[in-house]
Amino acid sequence: HLQPGIVQGQHLAEGTIGPDHLAADSVTSNHLQSGSIQPHHLAPDSVTTDSLEDDAVTGDKIAS
Repeated sequence: HLQPGIVQGQHLAEGTIGPDHLAADSVTSNHLQSGSIQPHHLAPDSVTTDSLEDDAVTGDKIAS
């Protein structure tokens, strides 16, 4: 569901990733294809509005 290198605010509902994409509001490798966000990139294994800067996550914030 992610475009290479960037997740824009317009792709998020109220600055969050919706329950359809998450289990218990967390992101695990089971829900992602290789090369996207992995658990060790997140603290504490969740994505919230506080985790996003200017409503965007850029390639610089996501390890390849």
